[in-house]
Amino acid sequence: MKNFFALLIGTFVLQLSFSQANLPALGNTYIQGQIINNGKNQTVMLCNQNLGGASSPVAVVKTDSLGRYKIDTAIPFQDYYFLRFDNGQIYNMILFGADSIKVYTDTRDALRFTNIVNSPHSVLMNEFLRKFYDFRAFEDSLRNVIKYNPALQSKADSVLNQKPKCFMDTEMRLFLLTVHHRQSLLPSAQLIRKKNGNFTSR
Repeated sequence: MKNFFALLIGTFVLQLSFSQANLPALGNTYIQGQIINNGKNQTVMLCNQNLGGASSPVAVVKTDSLGRYKIDTAIPFQDYYFLRFDNGQIYNMILFGADSIKVYTDTRDALRFTNIVNSPHSVLMNEFLRKFYDFRAFEDSLRNVIKYNPALQSKADSVLNQKPKCFMDTEMRLFLLTVHHRQSLLPSAQLIRKKNGNFTSR
């Protein structure tokens, strides 16, 4: 089970790890967004973890009285980015430069209640993350059942070995879309898998 997730997460991260040296930004990234619940006068940050995350955002804007905002900024490289909202919620995106994206977010649960338009990579990434976190919650519940009834261990193992297959369709679609968009993906799968080798361990 752990080896499956190491391979799965490693392969998934492989698709998101773009070569920063070989893939220069193609122009400003434009994000038109709206916070749809109590979004008035909130701060929205565009961040990249490799550039310091929320402590050093790429761009910072304020929403208007209707929760609307616009981000129009150059990004230093094509990579994984995220929007961070006032309440600490984040929404993950994949940006290539010269993006033109619309984002509508209920910040009570940004992962589950965000609609993003014109960013198919981001849609697939967040679809994968929703499935993954749902599975982790299911896995934790199953572990609690086993804790109180160890006789169910073999049945639980059977369920856990089947359940992750639901990730593969989303991950494969993201892979094909990414390769179609850009051929020069250069990160080391070996290092990624080593880093994520204990991802599901307890």
